[in-house]
Amino acid sequence: MLLCAVVDQNRHPRQHDCSGYSAELSTPSQITLNEKDVCDLAEIYRETFTSYLTNLCSRAVQGMVENNVVAVVRDLGGKIVAVAMAEVAEISLDGSAPLRIAEISEVSTHPLHQRRGLSRLACKKVVDRLRALNIHALFSETRANHFAMMAVAYDSGLSPRGLLVQHCLIASRFSEVVQQTAFGDLIVFSL
Repeated sequence: MLLCAVVDQNRHPRQHDCSGYSAELSTPSQITLNEKDVCDLAEIYRETFTSYLTNLCSRAVQGMVENNVVAVVRDLGGKIVAVAMAEVAEISLDGSAPLRIAEISEVSTHPLHQRRGLSRLACKKVVDRLRALNIHALFSETRANHFAMMAVAYDSGLSPRGLLVQHCLIASRFSEVVQQTAFGDLIVFSL
């Protein structure tokens, strides 16, 4: 199983040189991304995912940028080449203090910039921000057939907690194991 390889590889931590790239954060209260940035993000998703549970067109990505914590990585020319997002929600039951939860998702790197640790850089920036916001529960559902994305979650401080079988309409040409159905298995990671 790929997950075992991710955990085993932690004994020899992955090293990446991210020089030539810069990471920045955008939040609903301080949006730093513009219309061209949204187009860059939509391009990354088109190049990465062959199917996804929602249409990641520019209009949808704009809504995600406006409502989520977003970390992007830019190349020297200022073009966004990697991204990680987190949706934060508050749940209150029976008048108790609200429980703040966050899901990290839509983590991706443009194919021309993969294998450099850029998704890891973006994801770590999101995790650090969420920790500063005192989120009560932080999780990510990562494709079980994609070693690199599981490594990103694991290297960002999240631990594997469970498996969701054929849970989500998602596919990528960069998976190490061929997915047998349109619905992919997901590994749940959390703090």
